[in-house]
Amino acid sequence: MEHTKDDNGGFFLDQQMQRELRQVFKKLNKKVILTAILEKNSSKSSEMTQLLNEIAELSDFIEVNCITAGCSPDLEELMDCDGHFPALGIFDGQMQFSGLSYLGIPGGKEINSLVYGLYNVAGPGQTISGKNKKRLAKIISPHRIKVCVSLACH
Repeated sequence: MEHTKDDNGGFFLDQQMQRELRQVFKKLNKKVILTAILEKNSSKSSEMTQLLNEIAELSDFIEVNCITAGCSPDLEELMDCDGHFPALGIFDGQMQFSGLSYLGIPGGKEINSLVYGLYNVAGPGQTISGKNKKRLAKIISPHRIKVCVSLACH
């Protein structure tokens, strides 16, 4: 599928979404690096690059870093790619991994989680209630949470 830019905004983000994201991204106060691991000659990797570039155009605090699959095995392991590309990881300005990653192009509701991730890494973040802070403080061992999404999911 070939995407073309039109009068509604970008390839992926229409003008309305761009306006809404600019409002959220005005609250960013630290650099965040969207790191994509991409396959050569892959239409999905090209689409991922385009989406990330459209997002980065909305804030001076958002940077895009694209790496070819196979060139950084340590990074692929850190992001838990397991050979699935394109992959996306959210890193802070010092390239410290936030723990947030996506396999495939975030779309639909995953865009919301991507925006929350950016806001939490590079902005003031979401507030956590005192009750939830106490619950989180009780967690003493590392946990890895994976969320799977299906195209058939409502």
